[in-house]
Amino acid sequence: MKSLYLLFVVAIMLACEARMPETYTGKQSAYIVADGYLRTMEHTFFSVTESNSRDTVWITVQTMGKTSPERRSFRLMQINVKGDSAAIGGEHYVPFDSEEISPYLFIEGNSAQAQVPVILLKTEEMDLKKFKLVIAIQENEYFEAVNLPEYADYTITTTALAEKPSRWNTDWKRDFGEWGSVKMKFIMEITGYTDWDKPLSDSQYRKYMLTKCKEALYEYNLTHPEAPLAEADGKLVEFS
Repeated sequence: MKSLYLLFVVAIMLACEARMPETYTGKQSAYIVADGYLRTMEHTFFSVTESNSRDTVWITVQTMGKTSPERRSFRLMQINVKGDSAAIGGEHYVPFDSEEISPYLFIEGNSAQAQVPVILLKTEEMDLKKFKLVIAIQENEYFEAVNLPEYADYTITTTALAEKPSRWNTDWKRDFGEWGSVKMKFIMEITGYTDWDKPLSDSQYRKYMLTKCKEALYEYNLTHPEAPLAEADGKLVEFS
């Protein structure tokens, strides 16, 4: 009886061993790390120095699986190459296969991360329009993209349009009226004020800024009778 029991145990062990998967020896996966749940980044040249036609944002590429003592390369690619708002390599950003970017496309030995610069290029079109760059991992001899939709790509939107301050409706609208990108740029050029996301309790200074903007707008429209200051959609810039 004891012999039969031992034979039964050995048979189960052999069956389990036969079903055990082999050690994975294929490629590892890599993905671009997101900030929280958002897999997007909003960028604007609006606050960048006028003479500066380039700006750099950084992304993090993360690997999944064990690290390796070997220095391993990876590739990035743009996957939204068509469409009116699609960014164009060499025109709106420095291509990922350029000499400027390629030295960063490596996971160093015993590491699982790499910081990669995305160099954005300003164009005149950005004064009125946004461009989108959707990036993904391109498969190579070391890595493939993570096969999960929530990690598949990462989007950077770039423009030279002003972004609406978070406190505009609560703090600034009563002085300057409805927000507009052209209006925002005009106000900043005339007043030099930049802390729009902070409250300004000095009512006299706020009144001074508004008066200065009204006077400047009057002078601008007076010297541009055929093209008064307006937003991209044609709506005239006005101050209450």
